[in-house]
Amino acid sequence: DHFGIKPLYFTRTGNWFLAGSEIKQFTAFEEFKPALEQSVAVNFLVYGWLNYSDKTFFRGVFELRPGHSLTYNLATHEYKVTRWYDLEAASGLVTDDFDTAVANVRKLFLDSVRIRMRSDVTVGSCLSGGIDSSSIVSVIHGEKMANDNFATVTSCYNDKRFDEQKFSDVVTEQTGFRALKVYPDLDQLLNSEDLDRMLYHQDQPFSTASHYSEFKVFQAARKEGIIVMQDGQGADEYLCGYPEFATAYIIELLKDGNWSAAVGLLRKMAENGQTTFADQLYAFLRPAVLYGLQKRLKKVLGRNSYPWLSQCWKGVARDALVEFNENTVRALSITEIKFSSIPFQLHSEDRNSMMFSLESRLPFLDHRLAEYAIGLPSSFKIRNGYTKAVLRDAVRELPAVIRKRKDKMGFVAPDSSWVRQNKDRVRADLKMIVETTGIFTDELLKRFDKFIDGKLGYEPIYFRAMTLSRFCKIFRMKIEQ
Repeated sequence: DHFGIKPLYFTRTGNWFLAGSEIKQFTAFEEFKPALEQSVAVNFLVYGWLNYSDKTFFRGVFELRPGHSLTYNLATHEYKVTRWYDLEAASGLVTDDFDTAVANVRKLFLDSVRIRMRSDVTVGSCLSGGIDSSSIVSVIHGEKMANDNFATVTSCYNDKRFDEQKFSDVVTEQTGFRALKVYPDLDQLLNSEDLDRMLYHQDQPFSTASHYSEFKVFQAARKEGIIVMQDGQGADEYLCGYPEFATAYIIELLKDGNWSAAVGLLRKMAENGQTTFADQLYAFLRPAVLYGLQKRLKKVLGRNSYPWLSQCWKGVARDALVEFNENTVRALSITEIKFSSIPFQLHSEDRNSMMFSLESRLPFLDHRLAEYAIGLPSSFKIRNGYTKAVLRDAVRELPAVIRKRKDKMGFVAPDSSWVRQNKDRVRADLKMIVETTGIFTDELLKRFDKFIDGKLGYEPIYFRAMTLSRFCKIFRMKIEQ
C-alpha cells in the first residue's frame, strides 16, 4: 500500500503481539489497557494533526506507515519494520513539455479510473462539484465506463457559503447520471448517537464537523445499494490545490529572481478570483511572512498559541509539537502526502466507508499518476493563475464552469455557526471537560464566551476538545496528568 489507503496497527501487550485493521480489536484482550498518548493528543489539540506519525492516540499502539512492511519472527518474537517504497526516489523530475505532460496525465488518469471501475457490484462516486471529483465523474461518462446504475452522491448545506450544488448539478446534467443529495444536520450530530458512533469507528477524535458530511455521503450511498464509491483524494496534494502551494510557488519564483512572474501570477489570481491585487498580495504575505513574525513575537513576549492548556500539558507541547515548514512545491507535496494531509483523509475515508460495508476507491492515488505529477514543474500545476492546470487541460470532458473554478471547498461544514447555535450545550460540554480531564484551564471557557459575544473569532479547539473528551470516554482511556 503505497499511500496508506488501508490501515494496519500493532502493539505488544502482556505476552501478546497484536495486529489488526482497527485498534478497538485489541480491547478484546484483558491485558490491553487504553491510555492516552499525550504527544499525539497535544498535536491534535494545537494543530489538528492526525495520523502524522506511527504513533496513535493509544499509547504503545503503532500504525504501520505507508510504503512500509512489517516482518514478525515467530522464533524470536521480534519484529522489524522496513520501508519498501520511497516516494521521493520514485517521483523523479519530469522534463516533458506542457502538452506532453497533459497527454500523459490524461493517459494515466483514464487508466487509473478504468481499473477502479472494475466491479461485480454497483459503483457510484462522491461528487462535490470541485475539479477532482468532477474529473472522475466526467471521464467515467465520456469514456463510457459506467452503466445506467451509476449514481453520484453530494453533500449539501442550506447555508450557501458551504454548498456546492450549483457545480455538482452542472456535472450531473451533462452526464445524465443519477444525482443523490444529502443534507447533514449538524444538530443531529451533537444530539444523536452519530458523533459517538463515528468516534468509535474512527478510533480517534477528529477536528471538524466536515467528517460528518463524509459519513452522511457514504450512509446515503449504502442505502441506495451502491457498494463501491469513487472519490477524489490526492490531487490537491500533488497538483497544488491548496492555498499554501501558491505561496510556495511564489517563494520559488522570488528566490529565482523572477519577480515579474511572481507579480504576474498574483495579478492573474486576482483576476480569476475577482479580487484585487492587494488582496492576493496580502494572502501571500500573511503565511509567507506575517505568521512567522507573529510566532517569533509571541516567543519574545513569553506567549503561546495554546493559552487554554494546563501547565502540565504546556510542558508536553514544548517537547512534542511537530511542525511542517516546507516552502517548495515539491517538498510540500511529498510532506502532505506522507504526513500532514493524505494520511488523516485516508483514515477518515476508510472508517466512514467501511462503517457501511462500502469500498472506497481513489483514482488520484494511483502511484504511477502521483509519481509523474509530483515530478512535473511547478509551472505546469499553477498556470495563468489557476491551480491543477495540467489536470484541467487533461480532462477535456469537464464542463467549462468547473474547469474555470477558482474557489476550493471540498468536504466542509459550517462549524462556527453550528457551535454558536448550540452554545449552551457546547459550553456545558467544555465546562465538564475543563473540570475533569486536567488538560485545559478556565481560559478555554473564557475564550469561548468571547467568541459567543463576538469579541473573538471561532477557534477549532472547541470542537477538538469535545471530540477528544468523548473519544477518551468511549474507550475508557486513562489520561495521565
